Amino acid sequence: MNRTATMTEAAARTLGTGYETIRLVHHGAKQWSFAEEPPTVVENAALQHYAAEGWDGVAVEGLSIMFLIKLAAFVEIDPHHVMGCTEAIFSRNLINPKTTAAELLSTMVSADRSRIIRNSQIIRPGKQSFFPGLRKTDLVCLFDALGPDRLHQIATIFAKAPYEFRSGWPDLTLWNGNQVAFREIKAPGDKMHFSQKRLLSEILVPLGYDVRLVDVLPE
Repeated sequence: MNRTATMTEAAARTLGTGYETIRLVHHGAKQWSFAEEPPTVVENAALQHYAAEGWDGVAVEGLSIMFLIKLAAFVEIDPHHVMGCTEAIFSRNLINPKTTAAELLSTMVSADRSRIIRNSQIIRPGKQSFFPGLRKTDLVCLFDALGPDRLHQIATIFAKAPYEFRSGWPDLTLWNGNQVAFREIKAPGDKMHFSQKRLLSEILVPLGYDVRLVDVLPE
């Protein structure tokens, strides 16, 4: 008897992504755990699952890519842009905007590790993290994995519609060596949203990334 595809699996077929299932321990009240780890939200538990498979990564949706684009887009970020979000900077939706999206993209071509570190320190001096779950070292490692060319490819598409493409990024961004992968985690009852479908179909799938929609099953 043929098995009926889940909504997540059907979405993966439509979007052209991969699909897989993982098993986590369900503790109720949206709390999950991997192996003997303490209960947490499902995205963090899934990140622990992939860490056990050899991946490094973060569970912050698009924050890692958005911050990395911003850090790479300036040789040395000036105070005017320190607090600006990436989509506002690329849309010139700031008071007295100084730089066009085309100029930002051109600057990104020459981005290197030292630029990422330098601009991280300018934005968050004396701090180890940008947000809980997103350390400065995570962004350096992600840049090392992506490299300036692949980051520039992502940013070029992002720049066409910054406010639309700021959302919809997969829950997990993973890297191992120069491999970069994305996983959208779906606990029972979770559905795909339009922003997610658009982001995957217009950026990550066309660029050839290892993208998978993941159904979480209780052990």
